[in-house]
Amino acid sequence: MPDGAAYHSAVKHVSRLQDSPPVTRATVGGSVALVSNLLDGLAPEFLTCDLLYLEPPWPAGFREFNRRAGITDEARSHGALVSLIGSLASTLPFPVVVSEMGIPSRRRLESFSPDSMIESSLPPHSMRPIRFYGWRIELPQAVDSRDLVRSFAGTYHRIGDPCCGYGRTALDFLGAGGGEVVMSDINADCIGYIAQNLEGWRQHG
Repeated sequence: MPDGAAYHSAVKHVSRLQDSPPVTRATVGGSVALVSNLLDGLAPEFLTCDLLYLEPPWPAGFREFNRRAGITDEARSHGALVSLIGSLASTLPFPVVVSEMGIPSRRRLESFSPDSMIESSLPPHSMRPIRFYGWRIELPQAVDSRDLVRSFAGTYHRIGDPCCGYGRTALDFLGAGGGEVVMSDINADCIGYIAQNLEGWRQHG
């Protein structure tokens, strides 16, 4: 994935990829990418997954990503997002893995009684320890989040990421031989990028 696709980094102020027209939904094989806001509820496509994986935005990123997507609803708070994710993680019938969103989020996520926790990192901030929480799964030790996602490919067939950005979860899962993905983001530019690349990621798996 090129540096210009660093959507996950709010500090880089990358608003879109110039060669990726916005797309609201794309289907490639058994994989799906769509525009959806998790704060409106988990899209039904995710209920077909056997693992849900989330690297949700941190507070500053939450504001920046909403700005890029043209979302101005001040009632949509980062705290509400964390609480929703914790509720989903503790009640969905299949495994859920969530990365922390700063130290305050740890307490809130831990209040939903995860079954396992590891410390790893989020590229490119490889020296910063980040907690990953798992519900209904024993998390393996991993060098970083990309290593963690790749490790799921041998066990799970269909992974979902409702905070997918430009689709790094799909890139890593399919590249490691995983079967199918369900990706969603609030920004149609991100889904456009995934739509252009999903077939290539799938073929290289």
